[in-house]
Formats: sequence, C-alpha cells, structure tokens
Amino acid sequence: MKKHLLRAGIFVVAIPTAATGAWGLFAPRSFYRSFPRGAAHPWISSLGPYDEHLVRDVGALLLALAVLLLIAGILLDRRLVIAAAVSSLVFNVPHLIFHALHRDNLSAVDDALNLALLGGTVLIMSAVGIGAWRDSGHAL
Repeated sequence: MKKHLLRAGIFVVAIPTAATGAWGLFAPRSFYRSFPRGAAHPWISSLGPYDEHLVRDVGALLLALAVLLLIAGILLDRRLVIAAAVSSLVFNVPHLIFHALHRDNLSAVDDALNLALLGGTVLIMSAVGIGAWRDSGHAL
C-alpha cells in the first residue's frame, strides 16, 4: 500500500480519537453530557449514570491510542504501523460489537451514524494493517 494512503488512513482515525480522548480526559462531565455533538443528542449519558473516574480513564486510553497512531503515521515503520492498527482494532471491534448489540438507547439516525463511524474505523484500520502487512520485506 502506498505511503500516503497508509498515513491518511492512520490520521483519519488518530485525529478524532485524540479529540475524543482529550475531551473525555480533560472535561469528563461535558463529554458525558454532550458527546458527540451537543446535549440535544447525547450518546454516553443514555447508557447509564455518570462516573468521572471511568470517563477520564477511557479518555486517557483513547488519547494514548491516538498518540500511538500518530507516531505510527509519522514514522511509517512497518512493524509500528501494524502494531498501531492491531491496537486500534482491539479497542474498536469490541466497541462496534457492543453498539451493534445495544441499539435501543439512540435514535435511528444517531444509531446509524454511530455504527457507520465505528464500522468505518474498523475498515480503515483493517486496511492499514493489511496494507502494511503485505508490504513485508519492503520499507514503507
């Protein structure tokens, strides 16, 4: 896979992951009440009571994943790209499965948007990981 496609795929996932992680870590109550696009359509608060510790921890973990993805996207070391893609999938596949199985908390539009974004993330990171894997023996 060409370098610019790998980098673009990584950054398309890393940047919103960083933004989401920073929001959860540094403004957990706002994140809980308003994610993803304002208090009119909250996705997190519909799932249960607020837990600052949990929201901050998830935010920090997402920020850590984003840092890994950004470093992989900048360096484009084959092994690092594969590790970052697999790490992203380890988080995002179960996240997608959870939301696919628990669809009654969101409106139909929000549910479709949520599943599309999560599914898109899984597809992009799968393509990045497979693309880097197929380039074995070659420098990216």
